[in-house]
Amino acid sequence: MKTITNSLTIVFYTLILTACAQWQKSPVDIADSVYYAGRIYTINEKQPWVEAFAIKDGKFIATGTDAEIKPLIGSHTRVVDLAGMFVMPGLQDAHIHTQMAAEFSINLAVDPHQSWALLSKTITDYVAEHPERTWVFGGNLPWLTESIGEFKNIPAHKSVLDRLVPDRPVVLWDIGGHAVLANSKALATAGIDNNTPNPVGGTIERDAKGEATGVLRELAANLVIEVMNPIKIDRFAAGAKRVISQLNALGITSINEAWTYPQFMKALKALDNRNELTMRVTTAIAHPVEFVTPAAKQAAATLITNRDQYHGKHLKPKYVKFVLDGSAGGQTLAMVDPYEGTDFRGDMRNPEDIVMSEVSRLHSMGIGSVLHAVGDRAIRVALNAVEQAIETHGDNGVRHVIAHTVFVNPEDIDRFAKLGVIAEFSPYFWQPSDGLEIVRHDIGEERTNWGFPIKILLDKNVPIAAGSDWPVVFDPNPFPAIEAMVTRELPGGSADSYGKQYAITLKQAVNIFTLGGAYEHYQEDETGSIEVGKYADFIVLDRNLFDIDVREIHKTHVVSTILEGQVVYQM
Repeated sequence: MKTITNSLTIVFYTLILTACAQWQKSPVDIADSVYYAGRIYTINEKQPWVEAFAIKDGKFIATGTDAEIKPLIGSHTRVVDLAGMFVMPGLQDAHIHTQMAAEFSINLAVDPHQSWALLSKTITDYVAEHPERTWVFGGNLPWLTESIGEFKNIPAHKSVLDRLVPDRPVVLWDIGGHAVLANSKALATAGIDNNTPNPVGGTIERDAKGEATGVLRELAANLVIEVMNPIKIDRFAAGAKRVISQLNALGITSINEAWTYPQFMKALKALDNRNELTMRVTTAIAHPVEFVTPAAKQAAATLITNRDQYHGKHLKPKYVKFVLDGSAGGQTLAMVDPYEGTDFRGDMRNPEDIVMSEVSRLHSMGIGSVLHAVGDRAIRVALNAVEQAIETHGDNGVRHVIAHTVFVNPEDIDRFAKLGVIAEFSPYFWQPSDGLEIVRHDIGEERTNWGFPIKILLDKNVPIAAGSDWPVVFDPNPFPAIEAMVTRELPGGSADSYGKQYAITLKQAVNIFTLGGAYEHYQEDETGSIEVGKYADFIVLDRNLFDIDVREIHKTHVVSTILEGQVVYQM
């Protein structure tokens, strides 16, 4: 009898202890949501593929098989049957201009694919529909950098806009983002006449008689941009929210806003404060040297000084931006050797000594630099600036980015890894095009073939990220770019290719758009892979990227985008 009693006592206490253990465990481990029965590519080398995962408080708390995750389902857990669909971490665009896209969305958005007749009608319709707008502002025009298609017959001249809008100032960006076309009213309002000197880092184009044509290149564009009425914060925030929703629909969960000025930073902060910023946004604040008026320069300097007050849940000012040269066209790149058949090596947009000293000063303050550099001389100057900063102030953990990294001189390849510089590429640009032929004509076959050497730098363990540069490019969709890094061809495949020797694997391309971006954004321990402890930022796609022909990747559609476990886009 005593033995039976002792046995019952043991059973009783075992049940009590088990119940207590369950009671203690459930508040912690019962998931807010569980996704199961999927083909989930985690990016985590230790566990690259799983069937399911569990999320709590916006983070992954478990990954594994359906059977392993099932015990974490409670009565209030949201359960999603993936039914075999492909899941991967959210994509990260390391170089994008949501500021410019927002400006266009709330002003005049011109489709550069349109005929001139339709483009003209877009402008005149906008003017008629918005009599209250003092300035007509927007983009993108498709012919200021290089005349293409039918636009070869349309002069890049203020008279083109004067005929459409004679009574209000008009300023429209070129697709390259390095020039604007202004009408006569805009030039007059900004005080630009035939005697106005070129600002440092900019050019007021003039005809044979010395008359300003209305084309303002590089920092000369700021002569009109900086005198326009500032966009109100609430209106800017509405535009930003709209374009960020567009990016969510493309599977993008983190970005680096690559040229931020004060008014847009305030708009982003307003969204973040209202929990309406459905994306992680790292920003690169435009350095004061990127402006021409004293007021604008001071506002930029103040923003850099006060950057910490803009840090929020999803907003993190981390970098300062410098533009060292132009875009690939019109001989605006800074090259080590002259352009073919000339003595001209291209101009630096900003003085080299200022770039060198300011990158070093900011480095000492714990601030990294994003340096737009396309030509090999601009890239060399960027590397020199980072090298000087590290030699002077030490390697303090600050990260620096060379943006676009197009024509890398072979002599500078090894310097990237030595300095730890992030090479940020724009695979949206290299697809074979008329523009590539223009560049080849300017710099010759050998230097053209240096373009976008991703594989070489990847093999040397250089940190690499990728960015769209939208709206400089027509479409920020990352899937054609992922495909292009693997094929080096046009989407869907083409007889023409560019730099086949630099092609990488699909796995490497996907890593660049996930962990590569996360590293640039200082969040590789928080995002970029599906791992326990990281934020639940992921996407569900309509196809498994690893099961299809790589030349079909550009057709991929996003079914849903999830940020911190919350659906921010659903097809």
